Amino acid sequence: MVLGISAAVKGLRNRSWPRVDAVITASTVEEEGFDPVSYRLSITYRYTVNGQSYVGHNIFDGLEANYSWKWVADMARDRYAIGLSVDAYYSPSNPASAVLKRGLSRGPFISWAIMVSVILLLAWKQYVLGIGGAS
Repeated sequence: MVLGISAAVKGLRNRSWPRVDAVITASTVEEEGFDPVSYRLSITYRYTVNGQSYVGHNIFDGLEANYSWKWVADMARDRYAIGLSVDAYYSPSNPASAVLKRGLSRGPFISWAIMVSVILLLAWKQYVLGIGGAS
């Protein structure tokens, strides 16, 4: 949950970052862990700010692109094909920090929504069983 809050703060912060042209130079899917296995999208892109060349790796600020299914990771990789020209957004105070997507990722919010839903469902179940069992 702390990771999600941190990512949300970073996402709000980078909404005003300036745009720059970038080119994807590497895009791979890496298998991580075991039972369950997850798949991480690893990308590299190059961009230039004020004549200085930089290398970036972040799609969203503060979040890695991890997937439960390889086919979903492969689809994400295909969106960032090597040689593709993309928009990147860089920090004006630190141009070496850049992202391809500004704003908030839906990932943390989906996790929060699932967690809150489960807690509310369990609380409701306990409440109903508590009332029903007291009769």
